[in-house]
Amino acid sequence: MSAWIDWLKVIQLQPRFLFGFWFLGGLILFLPIGIAETLGIQEARIGLRSWIGFGTLAAFAFWLVQLYPEYQKYRAARMYRKQVIRALSALCPEEWVMLGYCLDQNQQTITPSIADSVAGALLARGLLERPTGVGTLLAWPHTIPDFVWDYLKAHRDDFLRNPPFPQEQINARFNGLHKHLHRHDF
Repeated sequence: MSAWIDWLKVIQLQPRFLFGFWFLGGLILFLPIGIAETLGIQEARIGLRSWIGFGTLAAFAFWLVQLYPEYQKYRAARMYRKQVIRALSALCPEEWVMLGYCLDQNQQTITPSIADSVAGALLARGLLERPTGVGTLLAWPHTIPDFVWDYLKAHRDDFLRNPPFPQEQINARFNGLHKHLHRHDF
């Protein structure tokens, strides 16, 4: 009974190991005779062909079964990223100013207070991330996720070209945000 339980643990291997077993079994089964004789596996291959074939087929089946959840995780992450990028088109003016400031300053991380409402709104949209346990109430690091940052840098001109305010007001708001983020009264 315990031998079957040990064999059932094979099912729990990560997909890359199951792929490796499947690939190895396929090589052993389908190597040309000359190469198999050179490697010294021809006699074992003939005598154990049914076991090797069964193991190879089982590894392939379990590999396919375990790929499905991996595919679902990949697909969910991809859909989440698309949703977050779409949120860039629906920013309120204050949110645009904070992201525009970051882009203008080429600064992926900013340190607003932990209770900053604009940063909180960007957090809720997935456009900012906040690490746990680092900072003070008055200055907590917030980072634009890498995929959003890469998108913003690639579309920098398009993003900065359509500000919600006239350019003079944008510069004033960037300066005000700069003073707010870099105050040293704590």
